[in-house]
Amino acid sequence: MFGGAGLYRGPVMFALILDDKLYFRTDREGEARFAAAGLSPFTYATKHGERTVRAFWRAPLACLDDEEEMVRWAEAAFAAAATAQRARKPAAKRAKTSTAK
Repeated sequence: MFGGAGLYRGPVMFALILDDKLYFRTDREGEARFAAAGLSPFTYATKHGERTVRAFWRAPLACLDDEEEMVRWAEAAFAAAATAQRARKPAAKRAKTSTAK
């Protein structure tokens, strides 16, 4: 889909791997945790310049060496992704209903 691999828990994508880098899903509140750790959001190049996707942030390198640290960050990422997915479903359902009339 995007040249990388999505990491799923059930139907919820909570992380992605692209160019040998791991990115975790987050929400607005979680961004501060990533920024405080000196991490950056996912970016990619387009023909109009660089695009930043603030929903995914680079995982701390400590996660790669510490299983407990990985679990903490991955669980937070899953919670943010699951919340975002629940918020999207009702809006998508309303759009289908209103166009079907």
